[in-house]
Amino acid sequence: MIIQPTKSFHMEKSNNNNELENMRSQMASFKKQLEQQEIINDRIVAESMKKQFSWIKKIVIGEITLIPIFLYLAFAVKYNFNMSWWSLGTFIILLLCDVWCDYDINMRAIKNSDYSRDNLVNTMEKLLKMKQRRTKQTAIMIIALIGLIVWFSIEIGLHLMSINADTGMWGVFYGSVVGGVIGIAVSWWIYCKMQKTNDEIIKQIEEVSKEQ
Repeated sequence: MIIQPTKSFHMEKSNNNNELENMRSQMASFKKQLEQQEIINDRIVAESMKKQFSWIKKIVIGEITLIPIFLYLAFAVKYNFNMSWWSLGTFIILLLCDVWCDYDINMRAIKNSDYSRDNLVNTMEKLLKMKQRRTKQTAIMIIALIGLIVWFSIEIGLHLMSINADTGMWGVFYGSVVGGVIGIAVSWWIYCKMQKTNDEIIKQIEEVSKEQ
């Protein structure tokens, strides 16, 4: 009569232990799934931000690859329209400075590690600083471009009048001036689109930060 309750007690204790082990195992499995899901979400967020920013890097790379073409055109204008070496040198310096600033502001400032969840606050500060630097650069370069267009127009126009240039040369001259104005408009459009991209990424970072 004493043995039976003892066996029942041990069996019940064993069942309780098994249930606890199963619960621990399920909790561990659930925790692992949550961690894996968090890792996946982090990767999705990082890839989304990289994708949003990728077109800006492509623009900068495109500028760098176009430098030889811009230099060739500058020398062609110099020799065909008797532009001074001073004018040519000023254009080349501004061109190289602009491309370097674009590279420094838009490519060097943000690294792949900045898209990590742990670095999002620091990344947002970098993006805000990037917007400020980009605004200063764009303002300076647009003013410089307007000054160059006016300067080159006067210098080349006076040269064409002195040699009694034909209609073809004047056509190239006017076309170049119009092209310069279009270039300024395109630069402004790209600047606005870059700033909008920064704003979108900043907003995304703010939403992710709220979830933490």
